[in-house]
Amino acid sequence: MAAGMRRIYPQTPDLSVEDQQKLDTFRAEYEALCKGHDSADDLSPEVALQLETLEDALDKAHGEPVYAAGDIARCGAFVYLDSNSGLRIERGYLRREDEPESAAGSSAPPTKYEDGQNGDGDDNEPCRPLSDRLAAELSACHTQALQARLAADSGVALVALLHAFALQTYYRHARLSCLDIDLRPVAFGHFDANMADSRAGKELEAAQAAAGAALPRDPEHLWAFLTSQTQDALLALLSVLIAPCANAITAGNGQDMTRSRVGDALSDALGLDMTVYWTATAEGYFARVSKAQIVAAVREGVSEEAARRIEGLKKVEMAEAAEALFKGRGWLPEPLRAERTETARL
Repeated sequence: MAAGMRRIYPQTPDLSVEDQQKLDTFRAEYEALCKGHDSADDLSPEVALQLETLEDALDKAHGEPVYAAGDIARCGAFVYLDSNSGLRIERGYLRREDEPESAAGSSAPPTKYEDGQNGDGDDNEPCRPLSDRLAAELSACHTQALQARLAADSGVALVALLHAFALQTYYRHARLSCLDIDLRPVAFGHFDANMADSRAGKELEAAQAAAGAALPRDPEHLWAFLTSQTQDALLALLSVLIAPCANAITAGNGQDMTRSRVGDALSDALGLDMTVYWTATAEGYFARVSKAQIVAAVREGVSEEAARRIEGLKKVEMAEAAEALFKGRGWLPEPLRAERTETARL
């Protein structure tokens, strides 16, 4: 529903001199209390309470992120009911037609050199712009040299990559980049509506919001901002930007096996535990498979006795019974089970 829109995030306000002094004081007290303690287990109840109080004070001293007045006027919000019929509001979406003119950028058409000659004019003739053909050839030489140098400088290459990706993700101004490279985020709209409120979805949304809030508001300042960051900060941003493009979706029935194998390898490298993100429920799984499959799953994941107890139930009751039996067991259906892959085969 937000296709083609840019997401604006609230920014942490600048602190006054007095507030900054308070923040520095709280931080110094917090760091002093932490010294000499390797873990939370080493803390006495009194120190733990002091640290908790200081953490609250630090959060308040930083100030709540706020939207700029201009963003409030231009941006809109999506208001809808989530899967639990609770009200959900997602703010800060900006339509392309509402973009401020300064952000839209302008590209004046090149002046055409319509000489019609081979360029050998009279020495007394006024200077004319280069022909389109010559200008294009010179820019091609520039591009070729740029590619050669970029291949030899991984630091600048990383910044260029992030610049292109961040523009597409947070500013929707891909034309401000000279890299012909596109992000293709995976869309989940045609899958289970509950995915929007899943733990994984919320984790990614929070990471994207935090990364977006740290970026400059003006896309023209993005390059300078990125070049000022540490490599660790750049790599952390890269993780957030490429994460929505990870795609291990298969059509089932053995199709897309290459994507499946690479997805398994990536999951293995990340140490992904799907029991953290997925639980077998009546609505999400058991009601969507056959009774025979439910019984087989219970036989495998619970016990033979439990499988016999539910065999005579109707489908709805069987699905609900299976959900109760699997609660807390961490059972996963075959497509979600970890398969250790041999990277060399990929």
